[in-house]
Amino acid sequence: MANIDHLLDAARSGFASVNLNTDIKNRALKRLEEWLRSDKFAGLLSPSDYQPLLARLIEDQRWDFLVDSFYQVIPFGTGGRRGPVGVGPNRINPFTIASSVQGHVEYLRKYMKTEGKMKVVVAYDVRQFKDLRGVYPTDVPNPLLGLTSKDFAHIAAAVYCAAGVEVYMLPDEPADFISTPELSFLIRRYGAHGGLNISASHNHPDDNGGKFYNGEGGQEIPPNDERMVEIVEQITEVHSMPYGEARAQGLIQDVTAADRQAYIDLNLSLRTRPTPGRRRSSSRGCTALASTPLDAACRRWASRWTSSILRSPNSASSAAISRTSSSAAPTRKFPSRSTSRSNGANRSTPT
Repeated sequence: MANIDHLLDAARSGFASVNLNTDIKNRALKRLEEWLRSDKFAGLLSPSDYQPLLARLIEDQRWDFLVDSFYQVIPFGTGGRRGPVGVGPNRINPFTIASSVQGHVEYLRKYMKTEGKMKVVVAYDVRQFKDLRGVYPTDVPNPLLGLTSKDFAHIAAAVYCAAGVEVYMLPDEPADFISTPELSFLIRRYGAHGGLNISASHNHPDDNGGKFYNGEGGQEIPPNDERMVEIVEQITEVHSMPYGEARAQGLIQDVTAADRQAYIDLNLSLRTRPTPGRRRSSSRGCTALASTPLDAACRRWASRWTSSILRSPNSASSAAISRTSSSAAPTRKFPSRSTSRSNGANRSTPT
């Protein structure tokens, strides 16, 4: 790899050509130097050496991309962090996930005091980083390539365990996954103080992230969410331990098949019909599908709405409904989005 000072000189010159605020470019350069002079993935990922990848990006003069990767620490909001997987503080990677977990640990210690052992549940989805966008050179080793949500979950579990927090998660084999609603259920079933789901929700397949949950199985709300953000944003160091060692010491407990079945049984117990499948209507001989309380409420509302219109024979809507028996449904006119509301405020089309 080229000399770090030489790489930083090249980056400084290249960043000057980027049409952005000087302060943004200076912050990016400062964080780039920090990541070049230290291995942020050390102890979290093996192999962890990403410096050759950064050197190649500098040699290729990828200034816009580098500034975007380093000008800020990826924001922590809406319960966690999510975004593109990559190298730098403004990307999802072992360090930004581990630092988020470290912040969660500090938050739990400060605001969720308990006499017993702190417990969390960790879940993950099916994502795997394949660089589908093609943002990194393919002829330079990339330690992030192939990294899965399960790998990130193991990194997170190692940070929790190093802090003395007991972790519940799926066994390493066979491969399986936990949905967010099931995670919420398991948090409450185990009496855990919180949880983490490694997922980027509906984002691009190469994105990833982590969302944190409280002891009720939901995301924190004000003022607790703001307290957690403040703590996470102050984290600069991460304390971890080998994942295998945490397993060997019994710091990680398996989510059992019985616990997972309990979640399924709970859902089945909430059905409005005792048995699955279709049923025949005795009145007209047609097939009726299962309904929910919401369906019934909607039908009642629709019935009352229709009746109120039919009771007003002079209304235009009543005339329109009466015509549907002999002609096609009429075209209805709706007010535009810019129409004034009752409070006099105009709303424009959202961007």
